[in-house]
Amino acid sequence: GEGDLPFGILEVDSPDAGQFDLADADFLAGFAGLLGIAIERQQADAELRAALDHQALLTREMSHRVKNSLASVVGLLRVQSRNAQSEDVRNALKDAASRITTIAQVHDHLWRSTRIGFVDIADFAGELCLKLQETSQGHHVSCAFGHLMISADKAIPLGLLINELVTNAAKHAYPEGPGEIRVTGEPRGGDLHVEVADQGIGLPKDFDLDQPRASLGFKVIKSLVAQLDGRITVSATGQGGATIRLDVPLDSGSG
Repeated sequence: GEGDLPFGILEVDSPDAGQFDLADADFLAGFAGLLGIAIERQQADAELRAALDHQALLTREMSHRVKNSLASVVGLLRVQSRNAQSEDVRNALKDAASRITTIAQVHDHLWRSTRIGFVDIADFAGELCLKLQETSQGHHVSCAFGHLMISADKAIPLGLLINELVTNAAKHAYPEGPGEIRVTGEPRGGDLHVEVADQGIGLPKDFDLDQPRASLGFKVIKSLVAQLDGRITVSATGQGGATIRLDVPLDSGSG
């Protein structure tokens, strides 16, 4: 460009006198210009790569910071839970810690994703179920999701929903001992269809989804469903137990 310093000197020598004419000089001048353009392009590519690497590093660092900050809050809540005098307060703090852990997992998946702002629901839900397995008092939590990219705006409330539904099943479905809780998900038309099923004692006879019992935590669940513009239905399974079905509209960019 104008005002740029030259890269150096291109020199061509011949042992024979008088071998270079004006055409040779013009050719060499043009060749030198092409070399200069190639060197400039190489330098620009190197600077672009460095900028992209730096941006990727910043993104990864930011995600780590968010995840670690949330992990610190979870740690504080668990300490507070252990020191709480009331059983209700202890359980509320444990539930809060579990919800924050779920949000932290979405951030962990975001920086590793192949698409900005999206996570693979199969990887995320599978990892979430493993975490829930650890805190579900011996119950077996299984997970089967097809690979589907969904936005973080959908993944966070959806992860929180799965967390609530599995936690509720673990608390109430099997009073006499451990049992199985199955979580499945697949695209259906323009929706993501999710089921959380157990083979436990089933729902109370007076259970009404529109008048949720506080002990089942359905107020939180209904709030999350509304946030997703989704639909929720609850039914008994053929072999006893209960199945909760969620239908969540997918983003236009999901796939």
